[in-house]
Amino acid sequence: MRAEVMEPGGDGFEGMTVRFHTKGLLPHTFQFAARIVRAGEDELAIETQGDFVGGAAIRTRSAPGGVHVHIAWRVLVRQPYIRPFLRIFHPIFAANHRWAMRRGHEGLEQEIIRRRRGSRDAVSAAAQTPAFPHNLFLVRRAFRWTRSPMRWSG
Repeated sequence: MRAEVMEPGGDGFEGMTVRFHTKGLLPHTFQFAARIVRAGEDELAIETQGDFVGGAAIRTRSAPGGVHVHIAWRVLVRQPYIRPFLRIFHPIFAANHRWAMRRGHEGLEQEIIRRRRGSRDAVSAAAQTPAFPHNLFLVRRAFRWTRSPMRWSG
């Protein structure tokens, strides 16, 4: 729904910190910050704070016809309204996560196609519209950052 660069980072984007406000198909949202802690030619390590605490290891390798990307996320959900219900509603949250990942995959594909064409046009607004109820004008207009996910340990 929203992303904001908090720190641009240095060479290879190490130290870059981006704050996110995201959601899936369900009406709850998450706010977290992600920081690039290691950036190599074929690897990237990210740590997160906020509603998701943990990190990711991203590796790429050449594959026939393109590039294979492997992403391994290890995060704990700290969102106070969701955490108590994780075990009970796990299948519903898992389905919501799969839906959100499909949408993210579609967005990445659109961005890759846009860049390959050399277009400077932004991805269409329809592709970026959040699901209900955050697609309603009054909800989007009233949006404010509600929590500060910028509490880095160490």
